[in-house]
Amino acid sequence: MFRFPDPDRRLNRSCARSLSIFAGFVPGPFPAKFKAMTAAEDVKIRKAKDGDEAGIANVHVHAWQQSYRGQIPDGVLNSLPLSFSRRLQGWKTAIAGESQAIVFVAESAKHGIVGFCSTQPARDPAFKGLGEITAIYCLNEYKGKGIGANLFRAGVNALVQQGFVSQYLWVLKDNPTKQFYVHMGGIEQPVEKTIQLGDELKEVAFFFNSPHLPEDKER
Repeated sequence: MFRFPDPDRRLNRSCARSLSIFAGFVPGPFPAKFKAMTAAEDVKIRKAKDGDEAGIANVHVHAWQQSYRGQIPDGVLNSLPLSFSRRLQGWKTAIAGESQAIVFVAESAKHGIVGFCSTQPARDPAFKGLGEITAIYCLNEYKGKGIGANLFRAGVNALVQQGFVSQYLWVLKDNPTKQFYVHMGGIEQPVEKTIQLGDELKEVAFFFNSPHLPEDKER
């Protein structure tokens, strides 16, 4: 949600075609709550509260450096600690309810906050009426334990409770994480946007429509 730096985003013309594909989806039943995975017994998923902003900002900085090395220029990643104060204030604002964001954290009994997910109504005018998963990150040391899947479920549940039975997110076009979103029920769309992060990078959209989220995927 609070990305560094704030990119100039441009939706390309295939957006309309993507929306027409999405309009053909047939909604299915959506459970009120998803059963949580228990692979990481010492980690709990909960809604963010006052005082969590430093832990979220810490994960935001370090998860970018861990996950995007080789995808985003090193100069951008190496400078991320300089954005810590801005990120901390941004997450403090979100947690305080001063924006439309709803934030969930994954909290380890041993290491504190190790992951987070943020959602809100669509920020892209072309996707008005959808819910958006604006950010989801987990430290490498806690990947492969089902934590990412549980964060995703928490975020989607929050959007559904707000009336957004269909959701979307953006992901770097060459990011291997796309396979995780496919497993979680996402469908990659023929729509891209360009962001400026040292270089021009492409993001693609994934749509989710009242997904029956599987429980065997570890992330």
